[in-house]
This record gives sequence, C-alpha cells and structure tokens, in this order.
Amino acid sequence: MLRRRHRLFLGATILLAACCARGLAQQPGPPQPAPPPGEIGAPAAEASAFPPPTDLNDALNRALNAVREAEKRDAMTPLRMQEALFYVREAFKLDQVNAKAEYISGRLNLLAGRSRDAFGQIEAYVRTPEGAKDWEAWKVLGDLHYAGQYYVLADQKYRRAVTLNPNEASIYVGLCRSAGKQARKQEAVELGARAAQLDPQSAEAREVYALALAAREQLPEATEAMKACLGLTQRELGNDLTNTSILTKLLDRYGKLLEILQAAIARRPASPAEFPEFADNLVAFTRVNLEKYELERHLRLLQLSTTIRQAIDFMAPNTPPALFHEYVTLLVHSGQTENARQVLERLLQANPEDTVSRQMLEALKAGAAPSAPRPGPQQPPAGGQPASGPPQQ
Repeated sequence: MLRRRHRLFLGATILLAACCARGLAQQPGPPQPAPPPGEIGAPAAEASAFPPPTDLNDALNRALNAVREAEKRDAMTPLRMQEALFYVREAFKLDQVNAKAEYISGRLNLLAGRSRDAFGQIEAYVRTPEGAKDWEAWKVLGDLHYAGQYYVLADQKYRRAVTLNPNEASIYVGLCRSAGKQARKQEAVELGARAAQLDPQSAEAREVYALALAAREQLPEATEAMKACLGLTQRELGNDLTNTSILTKLLDRYGKLLEILQAAIARRPASPAEFPEFADNLVAFTRVNLEKYELERHLRLLQLSTTIRQAIDFMAPNTPPALFHEYVTLLVHSGQTENARQVLERLLQANPEDTVSRQMLEALKAGAAPSAPRPGPQQPPAGGQPASGPPQQ
C-alpha cells in the first residue's frame, strides 16, 4: 500500500510539474509589472491556501470533489492537482489504511495516466462494504475495462452501477458504447435513448445516441441527435474561446456529424420527391465543413500562441520584444483582444520608447487588427525600382 501511495505521489508530482510547465509568460526586462492572479506570469496557488479538513470525511469529500472537477473539465490544472493531493495526504494522516483514500488515489492515478495502478486501487475499494455500494466506483471500473477493450467485463461493472443508481445517465452512456462495440446495435440505440432521456443537457448522452442511430442507419434521426450534441457543446463552451479542451471536443463532434451527413448524401435520391431532403443534407454538409474549418483555424492559433507564450516564459526576463509582438498578433487573431491590449500596455510600462508596441496598441484601439513587423526583403515601390541598391539597367 505504501509503495502504491509512493507511486501515486510521484506520478501526481510529475503531472503537476507538467501542468506548471504550461505556465503563462512573464514580461521582458526590468522593471517587470506585477500581473494580477490568473494573468500573465501569475504563480500557482500554494497548498497552504486550502483550508484544513475538519475530519476524515471532510478530507475525503474535498479530495473527491477536486478529482471530479478535474475529470469533468478533461484537464487537470495545477490548482486542482494541488488541492486533490493536499486532501488525500490529509486523509492518509488521519487513517493510513483508509480504503476510500486509496480509491481517490486511484482516480488521481487515472488522471496521471497510471491506469494499471489505478485499476488495483479501485477494484480493491469495490470489494469493501462501503465500495460495494458506491455506484460511481463501479462506473469508473467499467470505464477502465472499456478503455482496455474488455467489453464484457465493462458491461458487468456498468450493470452493477445501474442496480445501485438506475437514474444516472453516465452509466447508460458507458453501456451504450459497450453495446455498440459488441454489435448489439438495437440495444445500443435503446441505451443511448435512455441516457439522453435521463439527462437532456448531456452532450455526451446525445453523442452516443447519435452514433448508435447512425450504426443502425437511421441517418435523419442520427443527424438531429448529433446537431443537438453540438448545440450543447457550444453552450458549454459559452464565450470562453480559449478552452482548448472543449474546443477539441467540439471539433471531434463536428467530424462525427460530417460522417453522418456524408453517409446520408451517399444515398442518392431515387425520385424527385427526395430532392429537398438531399439538398438540405448537402447544404448542411457544406456549412458544417466551413464551421469545422474555422474551428480548426482557431485551435491552431491557440496552439501557436501557447507555444510562443511558453517560449516567452522560458527566456524571461531576456525575452526579445519581437516575440511579444508576435504573441499579441496571435492573441488578436484568436479573438483575445483584451489580453493583447494588456500585454502591449505592460510592454509600454516596461519600455515607454517601444514604438512598435505603441503603434500596435493604437491600431488595436482604433479597431484594426495589429500585426507584428514581418522580416524579409523590402518590396519595390510602385515605380518598379527596388527600395535600395543600384538602379536597374
């Protein structure tokens, strides 16, 4: 047990270091203006910022909530990792052999990519009297079996979870996927419909239902279900156009909708009466392709800005201003104009003589899209003569 716990904290520490490596950039040159929390250069929260647990149950609940939040957002942030680790350690201080603390450690190992260690910890927990009644633990165990392509075993764990909580949509999502992998197509449709009925606001439930319908070649129904899934995903994204986790999920779902529409288009109309539906599918296919293209472009801009931001952080406090200017350009093109303005203002605070930053800030305030100066040969003037050098013969 102690060896497993050591592996947990080692893996979690590595993951925390990876999270922190994505830290935001600092500003160049002294004096560097102090950024507010959550902005460029803001440090991660200290573990001491978390209130101490009142008792063992409080420590366990706080640790589990931190893990659930990380799983829900598909991204373990440094803050969540620190919070979960802090309360798991507090729980072990209060009870060194607590089975539920081991189970939460297993969930943390899953987030750290250590599924082998996680499997043993979670399976040991469901064998305890408390764990045997925990539907969520059975569902997580089913997910582990599904990820390992042990679909029959996954079914068993999911069905055990259903007996403990028959109204939880996420269990039916797992059952639907597992049934689809075993070619039980009609059952998968029924399970997907049940998941969507139990939680109409779940994009995941709509997705598995749509894919189950598509596998049954019920393409009009599958199209509507996947469109509903996209709408829910976009609602989850809201105005946060920098959430790469949800944006990546949205891009994947655009791709699945395109596959369904492409299958519908492949069915050529047999009579003029079918032309309107065929035309509607073509229009939808075109529009979804264009939206997917714009989303791919936006994600690429975010990835490029993250790469440059990491380079800025690495070279601080000696980062060349040109790199900041390129970073600002990417921020503007990815819709982060307020962040771009803040970066330019901080550059000017550090160096009031920075004419490039001043020009970019003025362009931004005027509603234009500022761009960093581009290196390269000068363009010849309108008369055809080069800007410098001997005259052309």
